[in-house]
Amino acid sequence: MKTSQTETEHRLSIRRTSHKNHLLIIGIVCSFILFVFYAFNSWRAANKDLEKGALAYAQTIEVALNTVRLEFLQANEGVESSDYYRIIKDKLIELRRMNPNTRTIYLLKQEEGEVIFLVDSEPANSIYYSSPGR
Repeated sequence: MKTSQTETEHRLSIRRTSHKNHLLIIGIVCSFILFVFYAFNSWRAANKDLEKGALAYAQTIEVALNTVRLEFLQANEGVESSDYYRIIKDKLIELRRMNPNTRTIYLLKQEEGEVIFLVDSEPANSIYYSSPGR
């Protein structure tokens, strides 16, 4: 009788340990799922904030520039000597100085499916400079 009682207690002990292990595994899996959900939502919120900031910055640049006349800005080599090109370039340089987190500001144009540089905020002797029409 004692051996059967001991065996029963041993089996119950194994079941309790097995249940504890199952609960531990379920807890770890649930914690991992919650962590992934939290990380994804944090990333999504940060991405939305970044998009809002970029849009606000682009709107600031739009206000600072005479966007109606931008359509007349050509993307060719001779444009760098034009007064209008210099005015836009100077404004972009000034905007970049006002925003220290910005390295370069570019104005781009899409023609026939290709993206073309119009003007940027880099000096002509900079390694990051992009000439018009590139």
